[in-house]
Amino acid sequence: CPEEYADKFNEIFDITKQQFELLEESISLLFSKLNVLTNDPAILDRIRALESMVDSIEDALNDEIYESDMALAEKMQFSGVVDQLCDISDIIEDIADKIQIMLIARKA
Repeated sequence: CPEEYADKFNEIFDITKQQFELLEESISLLFSKLNVLTNDPAILDRIRALESMVDSIEDALNDEIYESDMALAEKMQFSGVVDQLCDISDIIEDIADKIQIMLIARKA
């Protein structure tokens, strides 16, 4: 990635890593201490909050890309890379949502 975007990329990596670690913990709780997760699903809310942070960075990064001096094809290609990177965060959030649904169904 162009050097001027490295900090934002690293921030996305760091946040996504935090999300993944929370997801790992959630899955572990799901299979070992379900009652803990059922009684306090805040960990799933933290995953969603982190995903929102990634979305904000993604939007800002795409704005910067399209305002840059790069050729349009390069902008589109680079923006696609950003979107794919941020898809990881979206997938982690989707899994957290599915876990939340499982917890709600279990309570019902």
